[in-house]
Amino acid sequence: MKKVLLLSFLSCWLVACGGAKYYVRGDKAAPLFEKERVVYIVQNDATKEGFLSNMQSWLANHAYRVEVVSAPVNASVPYLTYVARWSWDGGIFLADATVKAFSGGTLHGSSMIKVPNNFNFSKYGDTEGRIDNLMSLLFFHKTENAKQINVTFEVE
Repeated sequence: MKKVLLLSFLSCWLVACGGAKYYVRGDKAAPLFEKERVVYIVQNDATKEGFLSNMQSWLANHAYRVEVVSAPVNASVPYLTYVARWSWDGGIFLADATVKAFSGGTLHGSSMIKVPNNFNFSKYGDTEGRIDNLMSLLFFHKTENAKQINVTFEVE
């Protein structure tokens, strides 16, 4: 009986602490890009190429034109930056990522994901879906899919 209780507790514990966690700070990014519908993204060569292409795809699906630049165009033009880190645990998974929106040279808003490296297999989840969630949270402060995710809105 003790073994059954222990196994039940451990399985519940692994499920409870294994999911991806999203954090959102600042204002929605969508109003920054409403007028021109052009989004400048400062390329981060240290991040896997697929991350940028997923961002571009999300923006194109939302009728934004994307320009990838090596540095911000100028301080008055709003732009996005990103950084992502993959980890390995029997397979590669997106461990954490942050997308930030800047306007007038100052941080306007950001969204971040952290995926714990534990025994829960959900860490190997849908990377493209996670990037879509990051972008939706940054632009609209909500996700566009029906799937429930763990989001914390942080006040600065």
